[in-house]
Amino acid sequence: MDATSRALAAVRSAPTILAAINRFPALSAAAAADHPRAAHAHLRDAIARRDDDVVAIGAVHALASVRPPVEGGSNPAHALLADLLADPAPHLREHAVWALDSVPPVPEALPALVAMVAEGRFTGTLAQRTLETWGVTAPELVREALDGALAADAPPTEARERLIETRELLAEPPAPAPEPAPAPEPAPAPRGLAPAPRGLAVAQVFLHADIDGSLRHAGQGDTGGVATLLVHLAEALTATPGRVERVLTISRGDPDRMDAALAMLGAPGRHYVGIPFPGRRRNAADAWPLRVVARRSIRRILRAAAPVDVIHLRMADVGSWAAADAARELGIPIVLTLAPDPHALLAAREAEGSLTRHTLGAADHSEHLIFRIQLLRDLADRADHVVLFPRPTLERDARELLGIDLATHPARVTVVPEGIDLAPFDRALAEVAAAAGPSPGTAAPVSPDTAAALSELDDLLATLPPGRRHLPLALSVGRLHRVKGMATLVEAWARHPELCGRCNLLLVGGDLADPTDDEAEQLH
Repeated sequence: MDATSRALAAVRSAPTILAAINRFPALSAAAAADHPRAAHAHLRDAIARRDDDVVAIGAVHALASVRPPVEGGSNPAHALLADLLADPAPHLREHAVWALDSVPPVPEALPALVAMVAEGRFTGTLAQRTLETWGVTAPELVREALDGALAADAPPTEARERLIETRELLAEPPAPAPEPAPAPEPAPAPRGLAPAPRGLAVAQVFLHADIDGSLRHAGQGDTGGVATLLVHLAEALTATPGRVERVLTISRGDPDRMDAALAMLGAPGRHYVGIPFPGRRRNAADAWPLRVVARRSIRRILRAAAPVDVIHLRMADVGSWAAADAARELGIPIVLTLAPDPHALLAAREAEGSLTRHTLGAADHSEHLIFRIQLLRDLADRADHVVLFPRPTLERDARELLGIDLATHPARVTVVPEGIDLAPFDRALAEVAAAAGPSPGTAAPVSPDTAAALSELDDLLATLPPGRRHLPLALSVGRLHRVKGMATLVEAWARHPELCGRCNLLLVGGDLADPTDDEAEQLH
């Protein structure tokens, strides 16, 4: 049995789906080491069997590592990847697009890749990245394919925009090598004393929220707990004078405010910069096609804020993908907060039986599970430092879920508990108490936002029938998303007359005037 056969057998016999995915690199290495014809044949047969989605997906990626039978000749394994672009199984088409990103240009694959770019969605994003990679070594070949699609049959506006965006990537010059950050101008100081050093500048990214220092959009769309955490983290980082001078929080935002925000990024303090995205507001799962505009915008922000000492990433999403690329181009170190998601979710679904080796392909095509797992692994490999959350079996979970051996590079990993900041609750409690009537000797200020919120609550409660106004209020605060269970809570409350008769139910969260798709689903 040759190396490719043994590696395929190892993937097939892995005790869990995640363990099998973790064996993909060994399968690719075996395919690269074996005789090309034998490796190609084994992988082709594994894909054709269609009895194990995990094995088939691993074999697709391993095809990219197979050497050509003759030095400098054509590569049948790469040609098979091009053929898979027309496979009936959507998940195999998608993984073939992804695998082609790591091989030399395959001319016969260009028409299908260009068509996928025009169609959009996640597969189109992967196709765009493959064409961008091929454009480095064969720009004319890729440009000709894109121009042909633009000239033929007048593609719809959105498809045309995607093709033009991809063509523009071929014209972007390679990023120059990062230059050392200039030394800060010395501050005036008494003779004999050194000038005070410049404090650190930290950037943090979460593109699926409208984040500002006052959290005015909290609870709307995807502006949930992560957005709140980043605001509190910015406050904590700048609380100690001299250590962190600036914190830049990059999120989604208003195009009218971006230029003004860029002009202020050099000043000490906390800065909130919103990136304007074209079209309708997208949730995190649908935002992958924003990769190019996100990368360009983040690059622009980081350059305007230079020097930036470190960028903090924490999600397996398009924002982290784009920000990591921009940071690498500009030579900015990365700190990654690494949580086992979607790893733990995949493992839990397999344990309960809702996800199997035979259903993984469909789930992966819908949720991009393997791509997100690999994205986190790539980010961890690129990161200068990795932060983990405490777990009862941290070393084992890091190894089995994340593929990280904590004993190998202990200085590169820090474990930090992510607690709840109670200070905002204390402030809110004090303000509400003061609004109700300050006690003698207290002078708790009431902010305009708190006063407005309390007035709005009074007006809302006044609309209750008189017979319900004396009932206690059950309050739930959070995003209107199915993972939060808001609709389930309302249904349970409404279906139990005893419960409904004991209290009023108030939900706080969501954008009722312009709901996202997720919010509309919960509202209806």
